[in-house]
Amino acid sequence: MLIDEGGMIISEPIGGVKGTYAMVGVLEKGYGDLKFTAKSAGGHASAPVKNTPLPRLGAFMQDVEKHNPFRAEFHDSVREMFARFAPNMVFGMKFVFRNLWLFGPLLKKLMPVISPAGAAMLQTTIAFTTAKGSNGLNVLPQEAYVTGNLRFIPHQGTDESIEIIRQVAKKHQIETQVIYKDYPCPVVDHKGRPFQLVEETIHKIYPGIGVCPYTMTGGTDAKYYSDICENAIRFAPLYITNQQYGSIHGINENINCDALPLGVDFYKEIIQNTHKARS
Repeated sequence: MLIDEGGMIISEPIGGVKGTYAMVGVLEKGYGDLKFTAKSAGGHASAPVKNTPLPRLGAFMQDVEKHNPFRAEFHDSVREMFARFAPNMVFGMKFVFRNLWLFGPLLKKLMPVISPAGAAMLQTTIAFTTAKGSNGLNVLPQEAYVTGNLRFIPHQGTDESIEIIRQVAKKHQIETQVIYKDYPCPVVDHKGRPFQLVEETIHKIYPGIGVCPYTMTGGTDAKYYSDICENAIRFAPLYITNQQYGSIHGINENINCDALPLGVDFYKEIIQNTHKARS
């Protein structure tokens, strides 16, 4: 078992859910950077022609945003997360999430509006991040590009997702280049002993809070251990506020000093319990 950075302990983890939860990452998506390039003959901006590289790239990005090409599914760990949230949900949400067999198809469409973070747990995502066009303000570019950062969900993995977005780009006469790609990590079974050990330890050190498995939408260094460890649990045993969560990798990133001692106690307890289990 490996424990790395990941989820933390937070109140009201998504809108409509009361209470405090330890969010234990059991699934890490794959990662990819792609470059999308549009080409033309170029020319002078005083006599513009239609269908130049920048408008084609714009149409491509708009197409992807309006008609998401990736399939949303409720993975077992996501279903379990919502099942554990349900007792503390407002009534309407509780009714819907306890009847996913009926409302699942509707939720897949509405989740981006309800919770972008929740939607990212259901499917491969793409975010357009950098762009370049002409070097001159009065020159039509012969070549322009945008880059996209993708996070691949296991049910529609790295290569399948890349091919899907490649076909959308091709429709707009845009070439796709893979800059970097890796693959989703093995999923930790939330019913398995490693997860249960973490859950028991959380209940001992932080009595009264809920424990939920969830899908990591970001990346951790745990992926580098996938070849030797199937049970890589992504969890930092620290209280964090919503303001602190929003500041991660941003302005005024911070954490409370008084969150640290209990984090130390958690790791001590894990080590002691693991030793007992092996004895």
